[in-house]
Amino acid sequence: DDVVDASAVHFACGMWGLIATALFATKENYASAYGIDNPTYYGAFYAQPGYGHQMLVNAVIGIAAITAWVTVLMTPFFLALKFTGFLRSPPEEEEVGMDVSKHGGSAYPDYVTATKGTTLSA
Repeated sequence: DDVVDASAVHFACGMWGLIATALFATKENYASAYGIDNPTYYGAFYAQPGYGHQMLVNAVIGIAAITAWVTVLMTPFFLALKFTGFLRSPPEEEEVGMDVSKHGGSAYPDYVTATKGTTLSA
């Protein structure tokens, strides 16, 4: 479960940031960001023929390394949480919603849901 879309925001958008830079970085932007007067390597769409793939390859290697690092570090942590019962909320709290069970009220008071055996009337 990823209720706050942390994976989409941090993982997917982070990957896109690395890949987009490797594709679209101009010579001027690269020089400005890194203080290099005449950079040899920059974005694939703007680089000289034969030089555009280096940043993209490095970005892919970086993505793989970061993914491996996070997986190795966080898997034991999440397994420990799972086996001690702290990874998920109890089913009753999931059913009513964490905002109600933890904060005493709905985060979306105008959003009406029906549960089994109830009827809604206007």
